[in-house]
Amino acid sequence: MDLTVGTIIPPYEGFTYDKNQINVERLKIGLPQLEDNKFDLELEKSKKHLS
Repeated sequence: MDLTVGTIIPPYEGFTYDKNQINVERLKIGLPQLEDNKFDLELEKSKKHLS
């Protein structure tokens, strides 16, 4: 599978939407940190569709 910008990688076993862990992963790949207390997956999806 070729990974390109915007590729959605399915959650791996044991994956959680813990904000701190997500921020660590986002920091590794140069994305801005999430500010919300709760990670809203549906909101993230809708943002992607709008842009």
